[in-house]
Amino acid sequence: METPTDNKGKAGKKKATVAICLAALAVVVAIAVFVAWNRSHHREGAQESANAASSQAVSSDPGESGNAEAKTIKTPVGELSLPQEWGDSVETKEDLSGNTGSIEFDSKVGNDKVTLFTLVFGGQQDGYYVGYLPDQDGNEISVYLEISEIEADPSWSEDETKQVNDLQGGVNDLLDQIRNIQGFVSSDESGTSTEN
Repeated sequence: METPTDNKGKAGKKKATVAICLAALAVVVAIAVFVAWNRSHHREGAQESANAASSQAVSSDPGESGNAEAKTIKTPVGELSLPQEWGDSVETKEDLSGNTGSIEFDSKVGNDKVTLFTLVFGGQQDGYYVGYLPDQDGNEISVYLEISEIEADPSWSEDETKQVNDLQGGVNDLLDQIRNIQGFVSSDESGTSTEN
């Protein structure tokens, strides 16, 4: 026959066993969380390294550091910072008068000059309508983008073709800056067609 003391001993052993199991489970969960965090952190670090290498590959000066002062251009809608990965690989040709005109973005591949794209300000133009920004007098300064796919010349290497396409992709950075200017109304908001 069991005595009350025996029952207390069995209950105490059960509690101790449950506590040990819970502690072991907590340790296993903590290890799993740490391993998952460590893998995620390692992937982010590897991605940052890959992005840094990619940015340096696009730059015209491989020794150029990312700490260089950002180059800017003045446009009728405000000052824009050129993408740092462009380095000295992209030249601008400005034809502006007041709130109208254009800025052409060019690069060189071998001996070939390649137009990456052109931003056009004011007036009705060909290309894609980006939107408009009112000037200090309330007049609309429209913004258009003239861009097309760059046809690779047979004399270009695969790396040169990739580089020129990467440089052309910098248009997205400039368009984001324009869209973030206070008061800018995008083509989506203005209800105007995006291509003429």
